[in-house]
Amino acid sequence: MSFRTVGFEPTLYACSSTAAKLFQSSNHRDHQRPGVHPASRLARMSRSLLERRLSEVASRLTELRRDLAVADEQLAVLDDMADDARLRSLVSETPLAGQDMRSTQRHADAMRRHRADLAAEISELERSQDDLLDRMFG
Repeated sequence: MSFRTVGFEPTLYACSSTAAKLFQSSNHRDHQRPGVHPASRLARMSRSLLERRLSEVASRLTELRRDLAVADEQLAVLDDMADDARLRSLVSETPLAGQDMRSTQRHADAMRRHRADLAAEISELERSQDDLLDRMFG
């Protein structure tokens, strides 16, 4: 998995001193203008930040769901291969066939764990998306 897909760059730039200076200067201008309350500026910013974060979560969810579909297909193939190897091992009763069966079963188990990790990450991101939507509209 690439770190780029986790949303590393937006986090990096959001914490940069340039972003902080822009916020301070715009916040300072709001104090000078009559009728613009700093809290309303902060509320607009937090909403835009929520929208950006929601967009990032949605794109990550799309990517993970695509990865999950691929993992499902690969798991089905690996399970079939493991079943075939199991049958060959039972029929031939040779050490080589037993080793092949264990190897294909390990591959299928590893893919099953990977699929479970993807499903857990999707579930976590869906909860995060729900929380962001609650904050935005609640």
